[in-house]
Amino acid sequence: FFFLMIRRPPRSTQSRSSAASDVYKRQLVNSQRMRGSYAEQIYKSFNLIPSHPKFEIGDNSLLLSLPVYKELINIQNSVHGGALATIIDAATTLAVLKADIEQLRRSVSIELNLSFLGPAKLGDNLLIYADCMRLGGTIAYTQCEIYEENKHQLLCTGRHVKAMMLSLIHI
Repeated sequence: FFFLMIRRPPRSTQSRSSAASDVYKRQLVNSQRMRGSYAEQIYKSFNLIPSHPKFEIGDNSLLLSLPVYKELINIQNSVHGGALATIIDAATTLAVLKADIEQLRRSVSIELNLSFLGPAKLGDNLLIYADCMRLGGTIAYTQCEIYEENKHQLLCTGRHVKAMMLSLIHI
């Protein structure tokens, strides 16, 4: 897993949502440790959606879109289950960072559970809703839903439990 040096944005200049977006875009995606990683292209392909009529986006949740590109496709011409697991891992990690914006602690996966409900095909656009349901001193509990955007069909759900480590801003 990767560890990052992240600088907390000044409170006076950014809201929680835009601060989380800044952390995501400038720090996480462009970090040295991310380069060449399996998840690099997924993180770079995420688009942060600030609001949507079908989703309630709060301080601990976020909505992302992701176009389905050829590297995500398996031999049956649908998104590979491992790619969906990585998407859920990445999206819920961003939700934890957003929820933990004051401390920006590192985290590592303890448990990741997925349910596959339908296929996504090349050219589809995914909507990914990730929520940090509970953030404690040592554990974060998250959930994620992946939809096909045009039909708003639920394709995959996941729960991700993460161990919270040392603060990134104090390293």
